[in-house]
Amino acid sequence: MRNDVCFWGVHRSLEASMCGAINVGVQSLCLSDSHEGDFDHGHWLVVAGGRDSKTRPRKLAGLDLALAQSCYAGLNVKEGAVSVDWMKGLPIRLVRGHRFGQGIVDERPLKRKLPVEGVTLKKERVAYVLPPTVNALVKEDLANGSNWEDLRAHLEFGYPGFIAALVKKFACCVCKGVVKEPITLSCGHNACLLCYQKLVAEASDKLRCPRCTRCNAVVQEDAGVNRHLDQILNALLPGYNSKKAAPKPFSLLLKSKQPKK
Repeated sequence: MRNDVCFWGVHRSLEASMCGAINVGVQSLCLSDSHEGDFDHGHWLVVAGGRDSKTRPRKLAGLDLALAQSCYAGLNVKEGAVSVDWMKGLPIRLVRGHRFGQGIVDERPLKRKLPVEGVTLKKERVAYVLPPTVNALVKEDLANGSNWEDLRAHLEFGYPGFIAALVKKFACCVCKGVVKEPITLSCGHNACLLCYQKLVAEASDKLRCPRCTRCNAVVQEDAGVNRHLDQILNALLPGYNSKKAAPKPFSLLLKSKQPKK
C-alpha cells in the first residue's frame, strides 16, 4: 500500500509509518498494519510512536518528537502535555490500510440478492470537472493546446484516470518524471528547467527535442518557464511544489513568544 500512496505523493516514506522531520512536524501518517499500541477509533486514534522495541525506555526523539510538535500543546518530555485546541494543530494526512480496519466506515454485509446470478453490473462513471481557475489557465496555455485537447477525453474516467493521463502526458522528455518548472518546446513536449539547462550545455550542434523521432523542432536557448502549466500542475497534483514553505510547529512558536531572561 505504501508504494501506491508514495507514487501519488500522499505518503512519501516507504518504510516509516510517519513522514516528517523535527522542527517541521508530521505531514502524513500511514496505518498499514495492526501494530501493538496503535488503536483506531474513527475520529480519534492512538499512535504508539516508533516501532523500535529495543529502545527501553522510549525517548521522545526523531519522528516521535516531530509528531509531538504537530500538536497544539507545549512540549514536555517528562510529563507530557494536553492539547488545548486540536483544530489549531498542524494538519496530518491519515492513510488507513485494509488490514487495520476502516475506522469511521461501518461495513455491513449486503442482504439483498440479485434476481439473476451471473449478471455483470456496470457502475456509472462520474466524470471529473476541472475547477474554474484551472480551466481558465488551460485556455491561456496555448503552447500545450493539443495536449489539453487529448486530456479532455480522459475527464470521463474520473479524477484518478485524468490524473494518471496528466502525469503521463506532461512527463519531462529528458528525465521522464513530472516536469518541474516546465519549459514547453515548439513540438509540444515539455522539459524541466534543470534538464533543459543541461540539454543546452551538452549540445554541440543545433538543439533538438530528445523525445521526437519524426519532429525537427529546434530548441530555443532563451525559452522561458511556462507559468500557466506550472500553476495548473501545482493546483492538480498534491505535493508538486516543493518550494512551498511548511507551516511552523506550535512548539517553536511558544519558544519565540517566551520573554528573554
